[in-house]
Amino acid sequence: MPHVHRTVVATITALLAGTMVPAVANALSPGQDFPGFTPVRAHLANGTGEESVTDVVVQPDGKIVASVLDDVEADRRIVRLLPDGSLDTSFGVGGTWRVDQANATFVRSLALQPDGRIVFAGEDATRPAIVVGRLTPDGQLDPTFGGGDGVHVSVTDPGSAPQVGRVLVQGDGRIAFAGVIAVDPFADQLFLGRLDAEGNDDPAFAGTPFRTFGAPYNYENDAFGGIELMPNGDFIVGDERQVGGPIIWRIGAEGQFFVASNVVLPGDLDAPRDVVAVDATHAVALLGGGTSTGLAYMDVSETPRVIADGTSDGAMRPFPSTFRGQRMVVQGDGKYVVAGVDSSGGTTHRAIARVNRDGTLDTSFGSGGVRHFDGASSTGFYGSRHAIALGGQDSIVSGYHVRDGASGVRMSAIDRVTGRVARVRAVVEAPSGSIETETTTTFTVRAVNDGPDDAGAGSIAFTLGDGLRVMSVTGPACSADSRGGRCRFGQLPAGAGREVLV
Repeated sequence: MPHVHRTVVATITALLAGTMVPAVANALSPGQDFPGFTPVRAHLANGTGEESVTDVVVQPDGKIVASVLDDVEADRRIVRLLPDGSLDTSFGVGGTWRVDQANATFVRSLALQPDGRIVFAGEDATRPAIVVGRLTPDGQLDPTFGGGDGVHVSVTDPGSAPQVGRVLVQGDGRIAFAGVIAVDPFADQLFLGRLDAEGNDDPAFAGTPFRTFGAPYNYENDAFGGIELMPNGDFIVGDERQVGGPIIWRIGAEGQFFVASNVVLPGDLDAPRDVVAVDATHAVALLGGGTSTGLAYMDVSETPRVIADGTSDGAMRPFPSTFRGQRMVVQGDGKYVVAGVDSSGGTTHRAIARVNRDGTLDTSFGSGGVRHFDGASSTGFYGSRHAIALGGQDSIVSGYHVRDGASGVRMSAIDRVTGRVARVRAVVEAPSGSIETETTTTFTVRAVNDGPDDAGAGSIAFTLGDGLRVMSVTGPACSADSRGGRCRFGQLPAGAGREVLV
């Protein structure tokens, strides 16, 4: 039996997914409105026209950065909100940085750098050109980026009509961007490019500053279906191809090789919408079509291929038939969070669904696995999709648009809901009665999930006070020395506990 020399246990902490979890008395249900945040339903640009949020990112301090487009009044902005949803007036001018009216750049994607600077990407339809820029943390164009004016412009061929889908900041500071471009009047191809950390052409990338790939012939149009940067530096890109079916591409870290794989799926899931990494060699694709939304688990270590994983055709269909997924992120516990629209009840609403790792709908989230937001929306315009990002305190932030009830025009909509809200606490159960020194005593250290959400893999860590010595420890995957130890456990369901004997 495990033993120690006295009753004093100096510190006991509970860890959840590698992060310190405080003992919290009041647990929240996942998918609820985030406490203290006021949902945004307003025109964030300087007008009253048709407006939408094209992307959102969340800073470590909880502030939300959103790109906003008013396509009627040609007003294009990046705004920053405080954690409560109000405008952060320390950013730009009154909380807003505005695209210069001298060009027609549409800001479609955002990314954050570790130093707080904000990278944005879009296209200028009047040149035409792909535009990548960077703002300082206080919302000004960064003079150290690009040619000294804060932007990098890649002018494309006349009539090429590029449309940026995503911008990514790599671990080494280099910036990748991807999307779709019309290479002639009858063919759309995908493009992928990269800049160095200072916003200049990256000569190490094949086809600098970008290269096209995909359908080479008329009417075999490609459509951007998400991009993920894998741990080894390769890119995984989803492609809805009109001829030959959907494709998942694996592209080398320097753009030097391409591996294409036709994803054989049923006709109701014929379009990749997004793709996220699960681990170093696996990814999950969000798939959609005219009648349904689904997920496909893939091995992308070599030629991308779908792993059936218990289904006959490789597709997981956990969503309601009225739900159409558009963007996806993966939580630290491995659950997939999908943003899209839901037309249940005859009205199109913004909605977020959460899916367990096994492909089933997480019924603890929202209402039966889906959270609907008030107010009618539409399925998008100019390629916009319901944007989603993970925020601080395990929250989920989304951005899109909502129809104003009085005028019927589109307004920006930003929501923030609770995500992982499992509350794991540590309990030390000491024996009753007095304990003599120089004796051995057994303690139970228990990790308890007060719920309501399941907790991901974690551990119980314990440290003994001065003069005490661990004799032995019994529990799951334990390691210890004379002063303390750690025992790891797998998923901890709501209401369950794991214990260690010391």
